[in-house]
Amino acid sequence: MSAPAASIDWTVHDITNSVTDVSTAGTVHEARTGRAGTTDVTVNGVTFEAVDNSGELFSSLFRRDDISSRSWGNVVTDSNYRTFLRYGQRSGRIGYSDATATPASDVWTTVSFTGLTVGNTYQIQIWYSDNAGTTQNTVLVLGDGVTAGSPVFGTDAQLFQEVMGGGAGQYGVGLFVADATTQSFNVRVRNNLTTTSSWASQDHFSNGWQIRDLGLDNSAPTPNPMTWASVPAAVNESTITMTATTASDQTGVEYFFDETSGNPGGTDSGWQDSPTYTDTGLDPNTTYTYTVTARDKTPSQFTTTASSAESATTPTVDVTPPTPDPMTFVVAPAPLAGADYHAI
Repeated sequence: MSAPAASIDWTVHDITNSVTDVSTAGTVHEARTGRAGTTDVTVNGVTFEAVDNSGELFSSLFRRDDISSRSWGNVVTDSNYRTFLRYGQRSGRIGYSDATATPASDVWTTVSFTGLTVGNTYQIQIWYSDNAGTTQNTVLVLGDGVTAGSPVFGTDAQLFQEVMGGGAGQYGVGLFVADATTQSFNVRVRNNLTTTSSWASQDHFSNGWQIRDLGLDNSAPTPNPMTWASVPAAVNESTITMTATTASDQTGVEYFFDETSGNPGGTDSGWQDSPTYTDTGLDPNTTYTYTVTARDKTPSQFTTTASSAESATTPTVDVTPPTPDPMTFVVAPAPLAGADYHAI
């Protein structure tokens, strides 16, 4: 890398949906759009500077192209957000991969920004669109900030553009703790479904991004210790469900439900985004015990103290037929008056 860099953990990638896509965590360090001229655009309270106002700081990524004529695979209704997503830098200058080249190309664009506070946690949010007008099955690959050419193709640090039409917008979110006043990362686009497709006819845009200062984060999410919104409860003889109190941390939260009884079938959740966990495949008439912890999404992954241990018992499998057994009649069968019938 051309500058000192901490490791970036790309934790989120999603399609554009509404203005709430735009993070408001912490404070803005810088926010840029690929729009030409001097007209900034404000989305969800965040003002993204036009390239002329930002002094072409990101000219290596932004080429001021207008993609409004392309079809929108994923439409957003907010007019300012649509304006933001109309402009960007096409892949002619952003990094690219072309396996048909000789030798195969693997070109990355390096992006750097300065003025960071050492020790503070920063959030990067970057937007990406396809300008080709048809589904191109492409990905934007984002580096970890440390290793040139990272990550390898196929890892989670990518914005997937599978099964979307042209203009479909996506965004990714990364976190890092600054170990210097300057941070860099690498970016490229490539084909997601095949290693033999040329990039000659494909256009891919970075629409803009923002860097947000989350401050010095050295604490676990709250509440700490964790608590329960709904303690574990049996749903049936093989299932128990539970919900943790929704924890709070500006970098995001993950939950871990730990089954501690060791009884057959009991399973931990693993780290997950949802505060609800359902344990299945349990044995009937068996008691299972759970705690829950939460951790933030900073690279340090600060973790809460575990909640109180709570238990639930699955019911016994019902193998008893209904009563009465054998069944009886309330009214015995009888012929209707005046009806002809024959006994068989």
